[in-house]
Amino acid sequence: FVFSLGIELLQAFSNRGIFEIDDIINNVVGTLVGYAILKTIPAGNVMTYGQVAERLGNKNLARTVGNILHDNPDPANIPCHRVVNAKGKVAEHYAFGGADAQRAKLEAEGIVFEQNGRIDLKKYGMV
Repeated sequence: FVFSLGIELLQAFSNRGIFEIDDIINNVVGTLVGYAILKTIPAGNVMTYGQVAERLGNKNLARTVGNILHDNPDPANIPCHRVVNAKGKVAEHYAFGGADAQRAKLEAEGIVFEQNGRIDLKKYGMV
């Protein structure tokens, strides 16, 4: 009952032009698929935001991927710490403890950082 009421409310707002229900559905589906992609990154490997975006179907959505990761509802089971920028650097504002926490999680999985603070994407990155 509550779910169908929520759908009716979304449709009512959509009909009034407050937002498009298709946009919300696409956003939710994209988020779920994004989280599923993260679960395919094995410990000891990383992907870039752009690589995740490309797997979502649009390599230009790298910033959106970052936003999705920031809102990760289950970081213990959805390994957002395994996503780094195109230069192999961790997120300065990693949502779950900052850059040092992200780095520590990756190091615990066997990833070795170079002296410049970057990860060798040829060695640890996924294609």
